Amino acid sequence: MFSVLYRTVFMYLLVMIAMRVMGKRQLGQLEPGELVATIVMSELAAMPIADINMPLHHPAGAIITILLIELGTSLIALKSIRMRDFFNGKPSILIHQGKIVRRELRRNRLTADELVDELRQKDVTDLTEVRYAIMERSGMLSVIKKPSTLPTILISDGRLLKANMEYMGVSERYVEDELKTRGINSVCDVFLLMLDEQHTFYVYTQQEVL
Repeated sequence: MFSVLYRTVFMYLLVMIAMRVMGKRQLGQLEPGELVATIVMSELAAMPIADINMPLHHPAGAIITILLIELGTSLIALKSIRMRDFFNGKPSILIHQGKIVRRELRRNRLTADELVDELRQKDVTDLTEVRYAIMERSGMLSVIKKPSTLPTILISDGRLLKANMEYMGVSERYVEDELKTRGINSVCDVFLLMLDEQHTFYVYTQQEVL
């Protein structure tokens, strides 16, 4: 009895520490890698509780290894935009300027009925009110109603997002000229730059971030 109690407390604390190290998120907001790590660690934690003959260091070592892998991939994704998209996927625009994008529905394996269901959960019953609906990396749906616009990120932590620039129809020279008019001489000095459909810029420099 004491052995089961000890193992239960030990594995509970180990998984709890691992989850705290991974960061605070609700279950529905977990990135794919975080969700996989959470499920696997939970399964590993249950094994030595069910089998008291199993050495504790085996599943404990596996949990720590998974935690290190998750932290490593998170660090790589933080430094590399391409790897971030590879590990976590990209947001999908399901409704673009009031029009349903069938290609993105298929890519996310969503039917029209399921899209309507998702919108209802956001208190949207009239699709004509929706300007944009975006399936985020976490699987949560974000809805932007008319007449609001959707700002597009052009610079993230000092790095130009060229695919987004092409989408907005602006060049690197154009962005750099706009920054210079605001007294910013280098892209590296920008933490976040967004551009909306009215070509209004929203700039946050590295100095403005705590």
